[in-house]
Amino acid sequence: MAVENASGIYLLLLVYIIFQLVLAALERPIVATPSQQIDLDQLSVVALVPAYNEDPAMLVRCLRGFLEQTRRPDAVVVIDDGSTSSDYREVRDWFARACAEVGVRGSWERQPNRGKRAAQIAGVEVEPGADIYITVDSDSILDRHAVEQALYPFADPEVQSVAGVILTTNVSTNLLTRMMDVYCLGIQLFERSAFSRLGSVMVNSGGCAFYRGDVIRENISTYLGETLFRRPVHFSDDSMLTLFALLRGRAVQQPTAFAFTLMPDRFSHHRRQQVRWMRGSFIRSGWRMRYLPLDRWAYWLHAMKWGMYAAMTAAFLRSSLAECSCTPSLRWWELRPPSRSTVLLPPAT
Repeated sequence: MAVENASGIYLLLLVYIIFQLVLAALERPIVATPSQQIDLDQLSVVALVPAYNEDPAMLVRCLRGFLEQTRRPDAVVVIDDGSTSSDYREVRDWFARACAEVGVRGSWERQPNRGKRAAQIAGVEVEPGADIYITVDSDSILDRHAVEQALYPFADPEVQSVAGVILTTNVSTNLLTRMMDVYCLGIQLFERSAFSRLGSVMVNSGGCAFYRGDVIRENISTYLGETLFRRPVHFSDDSMLTLFALLRGRAVQQPTAFAFTLMPDRFSHHRRQQVRWMRGSFIRSGWRMRYLPLDRWAYWLHAMKWGMYAAMTAAFLRSSLAECSCTPSLRWWELRPPSRSTVLLPPAT
């Protein structure tokens, strides 16, 4: 009976996977009509770049990526979150000159170390009137068409956030970075692509995401004040912003908006990253079940996902226990050495 129940659960899992595969295969890049493009060109786009002890050369590559876009942002705001490794004087001077040359408003702010969320909101306060905010990590390098491509979905007024596709800058460093590149790209082009077809992307990557201005402005106090057991939560900022977007409308992925970012190349760093991601996923799951409306695909996709996790775990445990109970065991104290009569000797030659 346990084996039959497990088979049924695995069959449901197969159906669920096929359902996602079909949706993912149907994902297509979103494009804008000429009339929609006129409206998109009028949008005020601001990039928020929090930085903490980032390598100066990598930070320059990140900022240069914005200034070389086919559709440049109207402003780029860098927030130095209390870095101690460098004062970035040379980077600041270069940034000011480069922004002036291409006609982009460049701002560089420094604050005491308060975390990524506070740094992003500090950037919003510098440019409070943006229609679209771009959130990135300080080691993100955008493809030169990323902003142009990511703005297309905003032609639909229901779209509140757009996720870019993240690739690994240091993919060739070692086996760990190669594995993470395959894993992350697979998640984006499988599950996220499927959910995007239903306007229900659960988590935008921190390396490159786009939000309507009101998604952030209307939730600043909640974003900065999240706690768990009265302790402030400083991680899982991307999933929280995506949840805010889902509460307002659709969250989608644009498969032609690419960005590159660094992945951990040491196991200790990788372990910390994964623990942080898993903690954030667990916390945000509770928020989704509590706040997502029941009439949204996002709620039921999330519920099905956790339901499958629970069912598979239960089936595995039940099958394992059933196998143990059916298999005769021999206690160690019942073991006896073989008698001489039972020992088979080789025939004499």
